[in-house]
Amino acid sequence: MKANSMRNLHVYILSGVLIVAALTIFAFKVFVTGLPLMAGTLGSAWEIEKRISFQADDGPVKLVVNIPSESQGINIVTESIVAPKYGVSRSTKNDNRQVTLSTRKASGLQTVFIRVIVSLVEKQFGETVGEPPAVSRPQLAEPQSAAARELLEIAETKSSDTATLVPQVLEQLSTEGNVAKITEAGPEVGPLARKADAAVILLALKGIAARRANGIDLKAKRGDISMQYWLEVYEDGKWEAYDVDKNEIGVPSTYLPWSRGKAPLTSLTGGRDLKSTISTIRLEQSELEMVLARGKTKRDELITFSLFSLPLATQDVYRILVVVPFGIFILVVLRNVIGVKSLGTFMPVLIALAFRETQLVWGLILFSVVVATGLLFRFYLEQLKLLLVPRLASVLIFVLLLMAVLSVLTNALGFQRGLSVALFPMVIMTMTIERVSVIWDERGPAEAITQAIGSLAIASLCYLLMTLPFIEHLFFTFPELLLVLLGATILLGRYTGYRLLELRRFRALAEEAP
Repeated sequence: MKANSMRNLHVYILSGVLIVAALTIFAFKVFVTGLPLMAGTLGSAWEIEKRISFQADDGPVKLVVNIPSESQGINIVTESIVAPKYGVSRSTKNDNRQVTLSTRKASGLQTVFIRVIVSLVEKQFGETVGEPPAVSRPQLAEPQSAAARELLEIAETKSSDTATLVPQVLEQLSTEGNVAKITEAGPEVGPLARKADAAVILLALKGIAARRANGIDLKAKRGDISMQYWLEVYEDGKWEAYDVDKNEIGVPSTYLPWSRGKAPLTSLTGGRDLKSTISTIRLEQSELEMVLARGKTKRDELITFSLFSLPLATQDVYRILVVVPFGIFILVVLRNVIGVKSLGTFMPVLIALAFRETQLVWGLILFSVVVATGLLFRFYLEQLKLLLVPRLASVLIFVLLLMAVLSVLTNALGFQRGLSVALFPMVIMTMTIERVSVIWDERGPAEAITQAIGSLAIASLCYLLMTLPFIEHLFFTFPELLLVLLGATILLGRYTGYRLLELRRFRALAEEAP
């Protein structure tokens, strides 16, 4: 009794470890890597192109360009740079990702293209950081300092914390006059950018970290897109975005941060007449394709060492193989828990695989014809009193000839589905005929027919479930879920209770009980 309890405990622990490990990997792939649960799910993706042109001065050229970087809710799928004869290097400076293009000598008109495909998921601006960023107190001249103290005093009286102070600060800076008191107008800086810079100065005086964000609106029409500006304030371990135009928290979900701070998006050394334009277009691309492309670009191990890394022909094979354990698990449940009788252990699942090509109705017809005709031949061989192995070999040869005849006849009659009869596993068909014959002799025709019908019912159900696009996608994308099936199958291996179809046998006893 004690040994049995220990054995049960071992089974429970083993199954639990398998299931928990599989679900942990599964959850990581879904919530961190971003692999979609549904096949064919369309993700929000945009292709962004920045075109830069300038005149080179017939000497060394260095072009530094800020490019979008990943943050919470923003994934870079692919990135490409078209700049012939230029060296390319990437770096990060002041939380901005940069690309540096350089060459020893260039002359005349130069054109560079930078293309980025981004996807948005649960848009949240800014990144959660572990430690608060350092805030340096700005050094202001007395007229600016007095104006800043006055504006802050008014904003503080109408607020209670950082979340309410920021909108009030932006409200005080809504007039150009107040902004001019804090910052000086710079070249090519719009009013919203200056307002954000002024807000950064005022908040820094209160010890609050803030920064100007520069980006684009992805929903803007294709063409030359103007830059958008907003304010990001550090609150409760993350950067919160504020609309400097509407003086409120939050910005449109289609705003893509391009850079932070006052630094220009593009700087040029060794050239003149610098011009740049940004255009976008929304893509109809599946979410799975975007995740795979991003994983390969970033060399994500979960993508690099996944079934998606195999050659396409091999992937097609595994798309079928990974659903076989699912069909077998269904078979285990139907036989051990429900009590459906079937011929053989895995025969219904193999027949279900053949149904993938024949389709269900034609598969049932062809299977029934082959088994019924083969069974008649098997009864005939019984009269010859052959030994087991020669008898099985004879049945196998007959099954092959019968399948060939059916293929020829159905092809002549114009039924192309009949050609798929060759996909039925001959050995399994032979053993099925042998098994039906033995049961027929030992337990009677009723039991043999019952098990044959049960096998067809299981095969049909397995076919219907195994061919669902969702099931195929789920097990091919997340093969670790096979460990869940393994753990559940091990648990079912210790099940010794009544099967559901057996309960009717004891109904009379239940009715007689007082």
